[in-house]
Amino acid sequence: LNKLGSLGIPDNNGADITDYVVWSNKADPDSSNLLEIATVQTPSYIMTGLIGGQNYIFEVEAKNIKGTSYRSISKTILAA
Repeated sequence: LNKLGSLGIPDNNGADITDYVVWSNKADPDSSNLLEIATVQTPSYIMTGLIGGQNYIFEVEAKNIKGTSYRSISKTILAA
């Protein structure tokens, strides 16, 4: 996963976004349960350690001084 924007980053409610929280089922690709896997300051995240040919689910939240957004719509990505 490189560009979080491809997940449809939620609205910022009029304040600059300070963090992006990435959620995924990376720990258990056969599960639909998502865990928080990273917090980054830019809308880009490179995921490592994925198994080729396996589908992974990702969601993202945006944080700022007004709080945390709802998570984005889930996106399933096939690892190369």
